Amino acid sequence: MNATDKQLEDTSDIIRAYALMVLGFPLSFVPMGIVSSLGIALLICGVIYAYRLKKRLSETVVGKNHVQWILRTFWISSAYWAIGALIAWMVVSSNSDSTAIQHLADAMESGAASPDEITLMITEFQTKNAPLLYWSKLLSFAPCVIFFALRFIKGYRLAEDYKPVPNVKTWLI
Repeated sequence: MNATDKQLEDTSDIIRAYALMVLGFPLSFVPMGIVSSLGIALLICGVIYAYRLKKRLSETVVGKNHVQWILRTFWISSAYWAIGALIAWMVVSSNSDSTAIQHLADAMESGAASPDEITLMITEFQTKNAPLLYWSKLLSFAPCVIFFALRFIKGYRLAEDYKPVPNVKTWLI
């Protein structure tokens, strides 16, 4: 195998890792259980694949660089996602109309809450607070999604040309 064949193989492996992550990330935000689970599974597969590539591509500068970029993007995005989740929780818990949740807690405490009543009360809470839930999610998670997308677009474009990512250790884009 000559150097060009090795580069093509490395490039296809790197692009495969990018693809797993790029497919998994948006799917993990879809609010349907099976689709979200598929997205999370693809992300986990992408991370495992990247860690396996890290070991195999450790002697190539470009391969090592891209794998480090992929893994850092995943972990930094995860940190940003956790911060966004905390902010969304704080905004919703401090500004929501929680009368439906209070009724639910009272009904569960007295043992009078059936599964249908629980579903009804949760739906009532979501209906009363729909704008707040929508905007808190959007404003809390949008920076994470934008960060992830821009970093992966940048990395993917450089991987296609088999070029290293400059400043791979940055927490920015």
